[in-house]
Amino acid sequence: MDAILVDCLTAVSKSSLVRLLAICIFCTSAFSSLASNTTQITEGDFDYSISEGKATLEKFWKSDNTVITVPSMVQGYEVVAIGEYAFRGTNVQKVVISDGVKTIEEGAFYVCEELTTVQLPSSLEKIETMAFANCFLLNHVNLPKALNFLDVTAFSNCIGLTNLTVDENNPIFTT
Repeated sequence: MDAILVDCLTAVSKSSLVRLLAICIFCTSAFSSLASNTTQITEGDFDYSISEGKATLEKFWKSDNTVITVPSMVQGYEVVAIGEYAFRGTNVQKVVISDGVKTIEEGAFYVCEELTTVQLPSSLEKIETMAFANCFLLNHVNLPKALNFLDVTAFSNCIGLTNLTVDENNPIFTT
């Protein structure tokens, strides 16, 4: 009886191991094909990822620059997003985001304690979770006409934010 049980467990273990190995090979193949579709580039103080012909600003390298302009193009690619936690904890004071950027991803400016001014582009459609959370000195934001998604936590704990205006032609949000 013990020999039969050992044979059954060995068969099950080999079968499970083969399935697990097949899953690992499939996942590795799938992820490497996804990764090969994304290119990383650095220009100035920024790192970008390029995917499907569009750029996302992924990282701002801390520098002495406190006034930052997010460009509309990088090496011929349109910059369409500011990535998750791209500026997190940096010393930026003023940010101008060029037209063409459509999304500010989760925590993009999280804990930028010196940020007082942000100029959002007319192209901006989406501000995600905690995008500007804990930017204590941020005092004015003008939400553009194209904005159609604003996460409820986007400006959480922005205790200095006393002036929030919405473009009068925005069909979703009003002041």
